[in-house]
Amino acid sequence: MNANAIIAIAQQHIGKGEMISSAELCLDDARRALKIGAFESAKSHGLKSIAYSVGKFHPDYILAGESK
Repeated sequence: MNANAIIAIAQQHIGKGEMISSAELCLDDARRALKIGAFESAKSHGLKSIAYSVGKFHPDYILAGESK
């Protein structure tokens, strides 16, 4: 899965869970990394955003993490 897809999944989950501000910060970091071409960093931050939103056992986190 590419960075754009991971970021899109992270965006879908913003507002869920108890760590909303952390998820938003990671998503912002992912977008900034993507903008400068730091694709691996963008993937990593996007994945962290998903984890903060819905947790590491959520199917979307697992799917995005397998492709990293």
